[in-house]
Amino acid sequence: FCKVTGAENLGRADCSADAKLGDIGVGIKTFLANNNNTMQKIAEFNRDASSIRYKNAEAVVGIISKLRNERILSTMRIYGINKMIYHCIVREPNLIKICETPMDLIDISNIKDISTRSNGNSINFNDGKNEYSFNLNKNTLFKRFDTSSSVYEFQVKILDDPYELLSRLVTFKIDAEKETSTPKYDSVILPLFSDRGGRNVP
Repeated sequence: FCKVTGAENLGRADCSADAKLGDIGVGIKTFLANNNNTMQKIAEFNRDASSIRYKNAEAVVGIISKLRNERILSTMRIYGINKMIYHCIVREPNLIKICETPMDLIDISNIKDISTRSNGNSINFNDGKNEYSFNLNKNTLFKRFDTSSSVYEFQVKILDDPYELLSRLVTFKIDAEKETSTPKYDSVILPLFSDRGGRNVP
């Protein structure tokens, strides 16, 4: 993404954006389409696990929502970003779709429909704009992405054996390096010395 657009790479930074393009922060997601409606991981809260342990679902949702919003806002402050979006590369059979959607703050005042799955491992909720799910075991927040519309899409041929192609590319690179390397000749090293002593060789 950064090579094509000239964006600044924030992938190694501990922030909510993977790239910065002008004053826009971009979170890059790549995933398989699932009936144009799929839950994808958007944040992890391992360091904050102790703050949500033994709390009820409403309290957990409130804490996670505040932490998520603060992460987005701090990313915007630190990097001078005015807008945050998700740039999604969605894979379908023989098709790549590019979808973009806002990276919204969670509307804490409008959180509703809080429910816990029967296994007790995740809490679902929405804020009127987006649907979320928080996995308690992995301390991970998921968001539902609607990929029914795209900004761009194109047909692709899926390789039956990608490893065979990679093998050919590696072989081609090795062969190319051999062709461009300095040619080697048979040689012999003749050190110069004098049996008369001293450092000067006649």
